[in-house]
Amino acid sequence: MAAARSSRAGSAAALLVLLAVMCGTAAAAGVYKWIDARGVVHYDDTYVIGTPLTQATLDRRVIAARTTLKVPKDFVAEVARRCGIERERLANFRGATAMFGQDPSGNVYPLSPAQMRLTVLETDRDMQRYCGRNAADTLYAEQVAEARQAADDTAKRKAARR
Repeated sequence: MAAARSSRAGSAAALLVLLAVMCGTAAAAGVYKWIDARGVVHYDDTYVIGTPLTQATLDRRVIAARTTLKVPKDFVAEVARRCGIERERLANFRGATAMFGQDPSGNVYPLSPAQMRLTVLETDRDMQRYCGRNAADTLYAEQVAEARQAADDTAKRKAARR
């Protein structure tokens, strides 16, 4: 009876070792899940950007460089123009002793001190957005992403109608 238990324990241990080796091999192979622009799920053994997963890549712990968008010169000029406008607005608002708002009916009313502080904070945020480091790159990337999302949404709506 002891021999039978020992044999079963040995078989169970061998099975566990085999499973561990198989799982380790599957994990080392590296399977990546990614979703394309049309929403289709893909499974692959390469990064989405096309760099094959190898042990050497893992050992180096190298992350492939991101592709950058080429920002048109006229877009850069527009961002610079908006930066100047926002800087001027902020300087004017910070120096103002009174500010006024206008409701949809055209009635003019004075802003409270809290509303004035909020206006200055919002203008400062806008100025940082247009004047910050890599502002043109960031804003252009946002616009491209929004355009792609809108195109994907349109394609999904068209596909849903079919």
